Amino acid sequence: MPMMRRGPLDRYPPEWVLRQANAHGAEGSIEFHTDRPITLYIQGGRAYAAEAGVNLTEADLADRPIADEGGARDQMVALLAGVMTAQSGWYFHDPLGQHPSSGAWTWETATLLMDVRARTHEARSLASWTERTVALHETRSDSVTLGPDAWAVVVKLAGSADAGALRARLGWSPDRIAAALAEIEDRGVLAPSPPAPGASAAPAAPAPPPAPLPPPPTAAAGGHHTGPLAPPPSSAVASHRRRGLPSRRASR
Repeated sequence: MPMMRRGPLDRYPPEWVLRQANAHGAEGSIEFHTDRPITLYIQGGRAYAAEAGVNLTEADLADRPIADEGGARDQMVALLAGVMTAQSGWYFHDPLGQHPSSGAWTWETATLLMDVRARTHEARSLASWTERTVALHETRSDSVTLGPDAWAVVVKLAGSADAGALRARLGWSPDRIAAALAEIEDRGVLAPSPPAPGASAAPAAPAPPPAPLPPPPTAAAGGHHTGPLAPPPSSAVASHRRRGLPSRRASR
C-alpha cells in the first residue's frame, strides 16, 4: 500500500510520516504545513535535502545556495527539529517534488531521526531559560562544588573588584574577606596578582665611593702657619727630653 498523500499531524506525527516514507521507498517531497513550514526532499524513501517554506518552485530553489553534504544535513536536522513536536497542521506528499541536489547523497532515516531527537531535546532544555535573567546570589550551603562547565559560567558572570571595595560591598570584617579570598586562591581559581609597578625596572645604581680626605694643611707664605701643627717626629721628642734633663754629679 503506497504512502498516503495527505494527513493531519495530530493523527500522523512527523516522525511517523518519515518512517512511512522510508518503509514504502517514497519519492518526491513531503511538505509540513505548520507554524514553521518546511519541505523535505526524499529519494528511495530516504531524505537528502530540506528547505524552509512550502509550495516551493524550481525558481525558488534556484535562488538558494547549494550546501555541501555536512551543511545540508545540519540544515535538515535543524528544520525537522522545529516541526517534530507539531500538534497541529498537516503533511502533504508530492511525488514529483525535486531538489537541485538530487542524487548527490541520501541519509539513513533511523540515524537522521536520532539526530533530530537530540536537537529537539537541546531546544527544549534551553527553552526554559530563554525568558530568565541569569544572575548569581549568595547561598546558605556550607560548601558549593561545581563542575568545570558550571564554573565557566560563574567566571563569565563574575567581574573583578578591589579587595577593599569587595569587603565594603559584602559588609564583612577584614578577617572574613581575607580568609575567603585565601580559600579561593588555594583552590587555584583566583587570577594571579599583577606584578607590582616598577618591578621590572633596572636595579638602582650603586652609591658612589666616599670622597678622599683633603691633604694636610701647609704653611702659608711669610712663614706663618694657618692650621694646627703636625706632631713632631719621635726622634725630635727624644732629643728634647735628653737636653732638658739636669746632669747628675757623681758623689765622692
